[in-house]
Amino acid sequence: MTEKQLHLRVKAITVFAVVLVLSLVLYILVQLITLSNLNASKNRLSKEFDTLNEQAQTLEEEIEYRNSRTYIEQYARENLGLGYSNENRYIVEEE
Repeated sequence: MTEKQLHLRVKAITVFAVVLVLSLVLYILVQLITLSNLNASKNRLSKEFDTLNEQAQTLEEEIEYRNSRTYIEQYARENLGLGYSNENRYIVEEE
C-alpha cells in the first residue's frame, strides 16, 4: 500500500468517524427534545389527573350528602311540599 493510498484511507476513516459522531450527536439531541416534550406532557397530565381526582372527591361528597336523610327531608319539604304527618305547614306571602 502506497503512502497516497494510506493517506486516502485515513481521510475516509476520519470522514466516516466525523459523520458518525455528528449523527450520534444529532440523535441524542432529538432524543433529548422528545424526552423534554414527554416530561411536559407528563406534568400536564399529572395536573389534569389531580384536578379530576378533586372533582371526583367533590362529586362523591355531594352524592353522600344527597343520600343523607337531612337532604331528602329538605328536598321533600321545599320542592314536593311534603312533611311529616304531625307537622303544620305555613305559607308566608311576601307583599
